[in-house]
Amino acid sequence: MRLMQAEQFIFHSKKCCKFGLRFLPLAVIENALPASISNTLAVIVNTTLQKENMKNKVVVIIGSSRNDGDTKRLVTELINHSNFDTINLNDYNFSYYDYEHENSNDDYIKLTKRIIENYNTFIFATPVYWYAMSGIMKVFFDRITDLLDFEKELGRQLRTKKMAVITCSIGNNLGDNFWLPFIETSNYLGMEYIGNLHTLTDNINKTELKQFIEQINKN
Repeated sequence: MRLMQAEQFIFHSKKCCKFGLRFLPLAVIENALPASISNTLAVIVNTTLQKENMKNKVVVIIGSSRNDGDTKRLVTELINHSNFDTINLNDYNFSYYDYEHENSNDDYIKLTKRIIENYNTFIFATPVYWYAMSGIMKVFFDRITDLLDFEKELGRQLRTKKMAVITCSIGNNLGDNFWLPFIETSNYLGMEYIGNLHTLTDNINKTELKQFIEQINKN
């Protein structure tokens, strides 16, 4: 009942704000409500504001063996045409998936928590190594199992997220199977797979890049 009353307040608040009406500060409203409803209302308001602030926030997650290679140049070009944030996996210390979870105190959980709590869309940027994603990117994906084993609440939050992939290599011979790990991982986790783009290292098609950005922004 308390939750229903608080949610109704949020609904009517949004509806009125749509028409330019203004409300008293939350603190004033809270003082006028019973404490139980007030506390529930505060939680819902804060959660709603966090979701609104996160909406359409995009992060490019870079996974490459080099910090100054072709993938970095591709991401720089991507950022020049967008307002996306970046995270370089090389800046963090995390190891391979461990069935005993003896590496649970490395940077992986802290990193994924930061990503999940602050962004709605994840773009994975990787070079193509032997017809597959980079090694560090594969380790990152393998460690998602941690979110299913012992960080389940964090893992469940992936259900509302979106995924896209951008790659680079010297050849334009990627088949559909290359994208399979990304697509099926997204499906398994309940995420929305937006799409992907492969680029040539010596000839980035800026028109395709801008179309890719538009595709991200409209989702």
